[in-house]
Amino acid sequence: VSELQGYVEKRSNDPGRNGRKVTPVTIKKAIVTLRTVWNWGRQHGLISRPYPSKGLRYPKGTEKPPFMTFAEAEKRAKNATPAEKADLWECVFLSLKEIEEVLSVVKENAKHSFPYPMFVFAAHTGARRSEIIRSQLTDLDFDRNLITIHERKKSHDNRTTRQVPMSSLLRETLANWLKVHP
Repeated sequence: VSELQGYVEKRSNDPGRNGRKVTPVTIKKAIVTLRTVWNWGRQHGLISRPYPSKGLRYPKGTEKPPFMTFAEAEKRAKNATPAEKADLWECVFLSLKEIEEVLSVVKENAKHSFPYPMFVFAAHTGARRSEIIRSQLTDLDFDRNLITIHERKKSHDNRTTRQVPMSSLLRETLANWLKVHP
């Protein structure tokens, strides 16, 4: 354990992103990767003793700011450090008006038929890009006005889905796109 604790302490002083130190989350990911390899080696008879991670102490992390509008983030960013600014911009959400503006720009400037429907899908369901790409025609239920979204992040052991109601804009956009989709 002392060697692992030494790694944790050394790594916590390494430079990270935006002028900060490496975060406890990053350090834990490295420890988990080592544990995974260790346990694989143990299963295959290459290592005899269990993984020695009991009692590891990690540095305290920093809570991210709450979600905020673009205007709020701009206001807070005026006197913030580069690291604080990066955190602020990761917490920005768009207002309904800003979402409409983004969708309008995408619709007017898209060089292919799929970006606008994908943007509407994301904006009106909260689906990730990978979830949108995995969608099948059978996931669109126009009779019940629902979309089934296949998740990957929720559970590593099970295939999970969630159903999301279609807004009128999403329904219309998908119906129009399906008319020309190959």
